This record gives sequence, structure tokens and C-alpha cells, in this order.
Amino acid sequence: MLRLSTIISSRMSCSRPLIAASNSKASAVPAVRLTVQAMRPASKKASSKKAAAAAAADQSAANSSPSSSAASKSTGAASKSASAASKSTGAASKSTGTASKSASAASKSASAASKSTGAASKSTGAASKSTGAASKSTAAAAATAAAAAAAATAAADVAAVAAAAATSSSGTAAAASRAATGAAASGHGDGTTVAKIPAAGDGAEPPPPPSPEQLRAVIFDLGGVLLPSPFPALQELELKMGIPPGSIGRAISISGKDGAFARLERGELSTNDKEFSDAFARDFAKYGSKDVRLDGFCFLRTINESMSSGVLPAVLDAVKCLRAEGIRTAVLTNNFKTSGGETVLPFDPALFDVVVESCKEGVRKPDPQAYKLVLGKLGLEPSEVVFLDDIGSNCKAAAQLGIHSIRVPSTRVQAALQQLEAIVGFPLSGYVAGTKAARGKHALPTEALTDLLRKSLPISQRMPLNIRKFSHGQSNPTYFVGVGAKKYVLRKKPPGKLLPSAHAVEREYQVTETLYKFGVPVAKPLLMCEDASVVGTTFYIMQHVDGRLFKDPRLPGMTPKERTDIYKSMCDALARLHNVIPADAGLVSYGKEGQYLERQVKRWSAQYRSSETHSIEAMDHLINWLPKNLPTNEVPTRIVHGDFRLDNLILAHDSPKVSAILDWELSTLGDPYSDLAYHCMPYHVDTNIPMLGGLEGAHLSSLGIPSEEEYIAWYCQHRGLKHDSVPHWNFYLAFSFFRIAAIVQGVYKRALSGQGSSDNGKMAGVLVEYMAQRGLQLRTPKPRSPAKKSKL
Repeated sequence: MLRLSTIISSRMSCSRPLIAASNSKASAVPAVRLTVQAMRPASKKASSKKAAAAAAADQSAANSSPSSSAASKSTGAASKSASAASKSTGAASKSTGTASKSASAASKSASAASKSTGAASKSTGAASKSTGAASKSTAAAAATAAAAAAAATAAADVAAVAAAAATSSSGTAAAASRAATGAAASGHGDGTTVAKIPAAGDGAEPPPPPSPEQLRAVIFDLGGVLLPSPFPALQELELKMGIPPGSIGRAISISGKDGAFARLERGELSTNDKEFSDAFARDFAKYGSKDVRLDGFCFLRTINESMSSGVLPAVLDAVKCLRAEGIRTAVLTNNFKTSGGETVLPFDPALFDVVVESCKEGVRKPDPQAYKLVLGKLGLEPSEVVFLDDIGSNCKAAAQLGIHSIRVPSTRVQAALQQLEAIVGFPLSGYVAGTKAARGKHALPTEALTDLLRKSLPISQRMPLNIRKFSHGQSNPTYFVGVGAKKYVLRKKPPGKLLPSAHAVEREYQVTETLYKFGVPVAKPLLMCEDASVVGTTFYIMQHVDGRLFKDPRLPGMTPKERTDIYKSMCDALARLHNVIPADAGLVSYGKEGQYLERQVKRWSAQYRSSETHSIEAMDHLINWLPKNLPTNEVPTRIVHGDFRLDNLILAHDSPKVSAILDWELSTLGDPYSDLAYHCMPYHVDTNIPMLGGLEGAHLSSLGIPSEEEYIAWYCQHRGLKHDSVPHWNFYLAFSFFRIAAIVQGVYKRALSGQGSSDNGKMAGVLVEYMAQRGLQLRTPKPRSPAKKSKL
């Protein structure tokens, strides 16, 4: 997390820090919450005076013409509805302090004025001279009631959301409030502009959300969405300085596009400029409060402190969940520059495909060009994205371009994320690195699994399971299972008809249970279940091991020393496995003794033929060559992993130590050199090969990665062997490429039939021929330089 020594962006481009929700349209997907923002009344006393004036005017209106009486009746009914909404809001926010009490008192006064208006309207006098004045006074009283309701709403955001929901469900109070105030939708009498939000029935329906299939990206605002909202802190600042509530928002709004704040967000001024500070102070003195000086530095410092806690965890979780499913993410923010031209973005830039900052582009929300700019950088249409912002006018501007927008109230971020979750169609919480949502054909039935886990493991009897599928693991589907703070991994057989002896998760459980006791780094096995009725196939549960998982053998982002240490740790883990004697571990029956390579060549030749989809000449040659060139010398039988590679290892977060070796499906008793050769395959794979990644062509010494000869020498030292090389090494390499080609062919065929567990399964087909070709090329030994002696 970056240290916030400079100013973080705020969302102050709208006119008010006080919020009142308005939306009455119901739909299958939770409706977008669009809001308008209103000013609080200056004080309870002032509101009462306005109500009294309105009552006097209403008495005059009682002697007006019939047409005036009819207008008064309509206004009175609307005022009563607005008053009822205000009372409801006030009741829901009893604990909101002085602002809420003031608003409630003002609401009651306005209610009294409304009743007086209604009573007066029953008379049908003939006087007409005072009609205009009476109507204006009546509208002023109603506007006061609406402002009071908005003030109570802003004072307690939770109460506001509840009141808004009630208003939205009936539609009556919201419509009455709009009819009574008139200016509440377009502006206030004091010149303060408030965004008019489309409402049900006014012909300006918000655009519908994209379907899960249409959705390509989600665009996030910064302050108030990714970061905490600055508005509560600004309201507290107003209270501390004795400034009338809403004064800061008023000053920013009325100063408009030429104001100091707008210029700051467009990048014309910087946060360190005295010019900005003085200009903001002038704007505030002119439009906010003449009695208290508030300079720009004090204002920005308040915003900075309010958002210094960093990205909201729930939103960060949602961003990661979206990206795991291939949905792109972007940031559209009204941000600021420092005097050096820098901006502060307190998040990992790798989490977002596009970041658009107003101060760098010279255009700020709600200018339509800002939205068009981010769409252009994404290369998407408005109907393919969803936009989240905490300001109603910004949401409205996006909606007018056809972008489905979600309003994010400051205390209701989770509710906004639930609306987004309903659109995308998968959970936006519980992210675990390397996982995706378990849905569709990969979803697990949870009822029977929950019952089994609650009976067998020390987990909560009430908390639901958080199940996510690991992207890693082409063969046996592997899932993260979380229950509160408890974390487990479920590994199961894939569905459908399987090849003989393949996907034997029972054997995985057996070998890891034993090796765990011998100190080999494996995840602790906990539960074996062969009852297919629970999740559809046989499975087992093991302890989740937290740590780092790498795929690229070049280890990008590491220092040379870190790479060296990780390679030494991998070598040590493999040697520790091969130093376990099967008889000592009680695993003599785990496989057959002797003739391992001969049996493996026969097995994988047969497996390849059974999953063959088309003829590959290189595979035919290897199937013919390998049996004729088997090594004549047998090495002592050991437990072999069968798939020992970098991305089957979990490394500790704070050290290069291998915490766990994963994926024991192919393990058996056999020749340990076959494990070593398979592990060394990256030395013979080009760095540009997809899905694999290799070291061939890389400058190993500058990276801190040992050469193949050095690595073999390390292994021999760890094993306590008297030699530092492996005889018949090229046979082991050719066999390794042949075997992986046969395995990948099986993955490819399952993907074609719809049984594959990984979305990359269909891509595997293009690799089979490449692996076979490399196997053929490696049959012939090349001159090898002697391994350098190195200390472990």
C-alpha cells in the first residue's frame, strides 16, 4: 500500500455532500439506486420561521379565486406526502444528532404549514390580488419540507436508504415531493444546482443492465467506491468549524466549472499550489460562508485523512473476483495532481486494465467525454459495461450515454456490490488466489457436503461454505472450501467415463497421509470419501496451505538471489521425497518393484492410443524408439511424484521454503531420475511456448537460475550420491516429453467431450505435437559442459 503523503482523489464534483435517494422502478435485477443531493436547512429556528410565513400566506390563499384554491389543494396534498416522508425519515434516524433533530423539527413545522394550506384551500373566496404571492409562499413551505427531509436523510445515510426504499416501493411520496418542491429536481431558489435524476414515469428510464454474457468490464470510481467516501469527514469539518451544514458542497457547486475545485480536478491547478488554496478560500467565502475562512489546504487535508485507510476490503474482493472470471476492470476518477505532476492511486495497478484520471486528461465527470474516454480505452460499447459511482449526477451522466450505473451510498457499499453480483451472476466475495467461482458444470452440490464436513471436521455448524474452483489442476478438479476462518482443499475425480487407473484420488490420499508423517512437505490429509452421492465422484479433503504459487520458471519480479534460493529449495524438496525408502514408509505395495521405465512406456503408449484424436507422426516414432533404448542399469526404487514441477509447489510467503508439494495423482514406485528429468523439462522448452513457459534461450546466470548441469549436481549432493550427473540422461528427457504429450492428449480429448476440468483444456491440443517433436530431438545427447561445483 502506498503511503498517502499527498492528496487522494475525492468525489466532490457534485453539488452536495448530503444525499436523498430516488428510484421507484422495480425489476428482476435490483434497480440502480440513483440519487439527488439536497442542502440542509440552516437551523431549526429558521425552518420554523419559514413554516410560519407559509401558514400566513396560506391563510391569504384561502380568500383567493377557485383556480388558486384548486392549485392550493394539489400543493397541500403534495406537501402532506412530503411531510409524511420526512417524518418517516426522521423516525428512522433518531440517533443522528443535532442535524437530524433540526431536520425533524423543520419537517414538523412544514407539516403544520401543509395542514394549514390544506384547510385554507377548502374556502372559495373571491379575492385574487394575493394569489401569486400565496402560491409562492406555499411552494416555499413545501420546498422547506423537502429540504428538511433531505437533511435528515443525509444526516443518517442508513436511515436515508430505508426511507428511500419505502418511497421507491410506493412511488407516491416521491412523486408528491417532486410535485410540491418543483425546484428540488432542477435547482434551489438560492441558485444551487441539483442534478435531476430520471424517475419512473418521466420518460427517462435508466438503461438496463447487460446480461452476464454481454458484460465485458466494470468501471469503478475511486473515492466513495474503491476508497471510503470523503463526505462524512467534510460534514464533521463543517460541524467543528461552525460552518452551516452543506456549505462546502454549496461553494463547490455554485463556483461551477471555473471554480478552484473544478480546475484542480482538470489538472489546471495542483494540490500544492497556493493559487488553488487561495482560490478555494475565495469561492468558499463567496458561496459558502463569509464568517469562516476555509482554505484549500485544510479542505484537501480532510479528504486525504478520510480516505487514508486504503481500498475498501469488500470492493477489493469484488475486483479480484471479477478479474478471475475474465471480466475487465477500470477506474474513472476525478483525481488531483501534486506540484510535480504526480497523482496518488493507492491500489495495485495490475488490478485494473484501464485507469482514467481527470487531472491527466483535462476532463472530469460528469462531462460525457470522460465516460467516452474510458470506453475508448477499453474498446467497449456502453451496453457492455457497468459503472459504479457514489454521486448521483455522475451516475446520471453515464446512464444518458447508455451505461448501466449503480449508485454507491457511503454506508451501503455492500448493497451496491449485491446489485453488481446480481448482474454478473456469480459471487463477488470470498476470493482466493488462483480460484474462480464454482459454477455451471463445475459447481458442487453443497447440502450433502456441508452435512459431511460438519460431522467430520471442527467447523461452524451455522456458517455457509465458500466454495471456489482452483484454475490450477487440469486433471482432477480441485476446490477451495472455506468455513469462516477454517480453510480446506477438496480434490475429486472428474465426472464421466474415465481411463483405466486414471484420476486415482484414493492413491493421492494414501501417499500424502504417509509422507506427511515422514516430514515431506505435503498438505495434511483430513478426510477420504468414496461415496459418490456427496459431490458426484470420489474425493478427499486436505488442509489448505497458504503461500505463493508460481508458474513461470523464470520467476519474474524476483532478484537473482531469490531465484537461486527458490531453485535450491525445490531441489531439496525433490531429494527429500526420493530419500524416503518405500519399505520404511509402509508403501511397498504402492507400486511394482523394478522395470519402471519399461512399464511406463507401455502404459503411456496405450493411454495415448486410447485418447488419440488424430495421427501425430512424432508420437508414432517415440512409441517405436523408446522400448528399444531403455537404460540397462536399474536404480533403487523410490516414491516418484510423477508431476514434480514449479506450479505444483506452494512456497512460503516469507521465505523460499517449499511448504507443500501438490497433485500426487501420478505418484507411484519407480525410478527417481524420471522425476528429475521431468522437473528439468523447462530447460528444453522455449520461453514463448504458451501454457508451459520455459528457460531455453534465457540468460540463466544473470537471472540467478542454475544451469541444468548445476541443478543435477545439487540434486546428487542432496541425495548423498557419489556422482554429479545422471547416466542415460537424454533417454529420461525424451521419455518425459513423450509422457507429457500422452497426458496432454488425454486432457485435450476430455475437453472435446466436455469432461475437462480446466478452461485451458482445448488449448492443450496444440501442445501435443510440439512436445512429441522435442522428445524426438532430445534422443541424441549433446556435448555437455562439466557442472560447476557450488555450495548448498
